[in-house]
Amino acid sequence: MKLILSILTLALGLSVQASNEIEKIIGDNDLVTVAPEASNIPLKYRSLVDAFGHMSMGCTATHIGNGYVLTAGHCFWAGPTPLADQSCSDISIEWGMRDG
Repeated sequence: MKLILSILTLALGLSVQASNEIEKIIGDNDLVTVAPEASNIPLKYRSLVDAFGHMSMGCTATHIGNGYVLTAGHCFWAGPTPLADQSCSDISIEWGMRDG
């Protein structure tokens, strides 16, 4: 029984490793690159396209209003000084990132 289970595990591992096209576990990748003029975005959502940006440190950013930006926690080093007390004045954001 252990031999059969080992063989099945090995076969499954090799079949998954052989396929480099897996991007998601469930479903198809239906993501679409936004055109430079956002012409492929429904009109009622086009104003939101410029709320996405690229930070000078390499992370992406989303403007959520009132001057606040949402980004991943790993983009900032959590040192001994609380993040709320740290300045971000040396970080720039290029807004309206699209088309690559």
